[in-house]
Amino acid sequence: MDTMKVMAQRHSVRRYKSEPIPMETRDFLRGYIDDLNKEHDLNFQLFFDTRHMFNRIQRLTRAKNVSNYLALVVPEQAGGGEKAGFFGSEFTIVAQTMGLNTWWVGGGYSRAMVASDTNLKIGQDMICIIAFGYGENQGVPHKSKTPEEVSSYEGEAPEWFQQGVKAALLAPTAYNKQDFMITGKGRKVDITYEFSRYGDIDLGIVKQHFQMGAGIDNFKWA
Repeated sequence: MDTMKVMAQRHSVRRYKSEPIPMETRDFLRGYIDDLNKEHDLNFQLFFDTRHMFNRIQRLTRAKNVSNYLALVVPEQAGGGEKAGFFGSEFTIVAQTMGLNTWWVGGGYSRAMVASDTNLKIGQDMICIIAFGYGENQGVPHKSKTPEEVSSYEGEAPEWFQQGVKAALLAPTAYNKQDFMITGKGRKVDITYEFSRYGDIDLGIVKQHFQMGAGIDNFKWA
């Protein structure tokens, strides 16, 4: 499946069907997360058929039938939020290709329950969670800035840079602010993000989208 098309199809979904995720899909996702953890020094953890991360009122309203989630647990060190955003974003794309919907949840859930589920240890940081499952709908596209508002390239921008920016604009960001700037020169690319509570996570998400759109072999991060 075309990656750009998948990114365009993925939208935040907060209300889900009660339909359980098949075992073969669960096994695939577990294997994928295990490989991701080993390769990138993460401790992401998947949980199925559990609802205690939201209270009863939330489960009836903003988080209807949410019963599966990925906890983004990383080493407690500089850059942890960016790392969680980057690889968490990769997970949402993989989930979308399997017919699953996703929702980045930065707050409003029980961090104590998630910390207990993950057996969070000293030296680890639980950044946020990603809820997933079969949505009641497919969500709606977010409002977006133009490429000119979020990027600049020294000289004529090559096709790969333009595609990377297009992909970055499909990335979910906190409050849909898209407070990032992508700059390019030759094969070097840099992305900066305004400081905020979720800025590091958003930076990782945007970087992952840009990389998937531009093609990792076409550029290097500055």
